[in-house]
Amino acid sequence: MMLLVLSAALAASAQKLTVVAVSHQVGKTDFPISPATTSTDCSALPQDGPVHCNSTTQAATSVPFFTVIETVEAEGVRYRLRGGGVRPDYFVDGDTYNAEIKGRYMYIEVRKGDWQSKKTRKLKFVILDAQPQ
Repeated sequence: MMLLVLSAALAASAQKLTVVAVSHQVGKTDFPISPATTSTDCSALPQDGPVHCNSTTQAATSVPFFTVIETVEAEGVRYRLRGGGVRPDYFVDGDTYNAEIKGRYMYIEVRKGDWQSKKTRKLKFVILDAQPQ
């Protein structure tokens, strides 16, 4: 039955709906953008004196990448969605969002910035599964 519901949802060309955010799980991975580096400067005193060295280490720089598993409900169906790179604070459980299903993707319209913002953007999610409630 679950496969039938998912197949029906995926077969529709572009289905517009309103979804309710139910829950979400967030995974975070740090991707390095520059490696750690170490530099060493040495100096010797005249007449073969001792060598003095100083090492300086620069830590690696990275950027966070979030993977969100979002659960939403619409029209009697519960969808589990995966979105990569999505900030985890875009969704508030219990809030409603405009959405559109195209093939195996769901596009959900969220506000940019805080909840009062008038600017919106569409986030793309892969539909992992869809189950009747």
